[in-house]
Amino acid sequence: VDHSLGNVELTVGAYGKMLEDAAAIEATWIGKPNKYIFEVTLDTLEIDRKSVLMVGDRVATDISGARASGIKSVLVKTGEFKECDLDGAVQPDYIVDSVKQIKKFF
Repeated sequence: VDHSLGNVELTVGAYGKMLEDAAAIEATWIGKPNKYIFEVTLDTLEIDRKSVLMVGDRVATDISGARASGIKSVLVKTGEFKECDLDGAVQPDYIVDSVKQIKKFF
């Protein structure tokens, strides 16, 4: 077994491609950061987006989607977070080290 590739795993993209090939169609992706999924969720909740705080650990999906949807965001430096994520144009409204710190926003 060649371990030089590090951790290799099948993710939603790989499964999606397999389904596209099997069905002979092109999928429409609506997950994060696509604005559509945020809008559907906000409409379902029936609350003012000004009172919503998106909590996430990925700038490219969680924070970017929140920004596109006009809701506030807090980046938690756990899980998928990497310091270099903060080098881009998309920035969270708040940054915390732990989900325990989120309560200060309420």
